[in-house]
Amino acid sequence: MTSPSPTPAPKPRRPFWRNIPWIVLGGIILGLAFLYVRGTWASGEPINPASVEQGPVSQVYLDPEHGRTVRAAILLPHPPKKVWALVTNYGRYDGLFGHLKGVTADGTALRGQARSAFGGWWDFAIVMTEAKDGTTWRATWDQPGGSLRVNRGGWTVSPAGDGKTLLTLSLEAQVEEYPTFFIRNAFLGRLPQALAAVAAELDARK
Repeated sequence: MTSPSPTPAPKPRRPFWRNIPWIVLGGIILGLAFLYVRGTWASGEPINPASVEQGPVSQVYLDPEHGRTVRAAILLPHPPKKVWALVTNYGRYDGLFGHLKGVTADGTALRGQARSAFGGWWDFAIVMTEAKDGTTWRATWDQPGGSLRVNRGGWTVSPAGDGKTLLTLSLEAQVEEYPTFFIRNAFLGRLPQALAAVAAELDARK
């Protein structure tokens, strides 16, 4: 009779801690992929809130004229004239918006500092262009310069019936040192905060 073959010894298990760097790397790759898609994929259909209670919504919008831009919209229970007066009161911007400071205005010319999405503050100087086309009113700027290859955006105020107003804020910036999809991700959060600040100020005045 032949003796049974000895059972091979089980291979030692790889310590879990050795997998941690790969788990972290995988998480970073997935996170970057998510941010890239979120900051790059754009819709040609503007998204607007269905009600005042919904609050602000934001998206990467495929603008027919300028291409990708971050767009945020909010429905306000206030008339357009009142909303327009607030968003064109440029000298109050640093008190209204937490991402701005030291803003001074000379007519439609603004100077100040804006909080960078990557830390710190950067100086800006823009001139707003105001236009009223029927019931749609716009205050916009388009002034690249320095490391800013693209620097454009603005407000659009339009009536939404029953004394309400649809307010939109768009912004697109491309900076030489940073990937644009990172910047758009920051704007997707910052623009709704700006619209919420406008809503809070209007409600306080009411």
